[in-house]
Amino acid sequence: MSSKINVLVFGVLIAMVLFSCQPNKKAEQKEEPLNVVLITLDDMGYGTTGVEGCTVPGITPYIDKLASEGITFTRGFVMSPMCGPSRAAILSGRYPHCSGMMGHGNQPPALWEEPVVKTSSISTYLHDNGYTTGAILKLRRSKYLNTWDTEYHEFPFGVGYHDRNPKSFYTRTKDFI
Repeated sequence: MSSKINVLVFGVLIAMVLFSCQPNKKAEQKEEPLNVVLITLDDMGYGTTGVEGCTVPGITPYIDKLASEGITFTRGFVMSPMCGPSRAAILSGRYPHCSGMMGHGNQPPALWEEPVVKTSSISTYLHDNGYTTGAILKLRRSKYLNTWDTEYHEFPFGVGYHDRNPKSFYTRTKDFI
């Protein structure tokens, strides 16, 4: 009998929480979409930036400022020990073995002859919902990938990955913005 009461009390509490979370908005108000900026960095460990506890004064002032004004994810982990498959997992929302990017370069593993699934990237979903999307820097492309990695609709591809000149990045970023 007490377990039925516990379930009933739990259900009532859940219902109260859900009803209290309902937005209190007027029908004529139009909500502005949030800005989304995803910054990924290679070869960073926890404690590398000031916001995560690095003791070197002023080591990452701009990252620290962004973190203080936005959202940070502190309990994330990578899907692969390599940067390319990890980025593919973030952008596609799929594990590396399902995103079409399991390694580096143009040599797929022996058991993998073509992309496992056809999928869209987060940029396509954002673009389809009215966002301007772009990618700056190190978006690795491989002939074994699906087209999702080039679905940034406003950024001119064909340059960038091997062009790691800061002035070039600045110019391309400024032109995009």
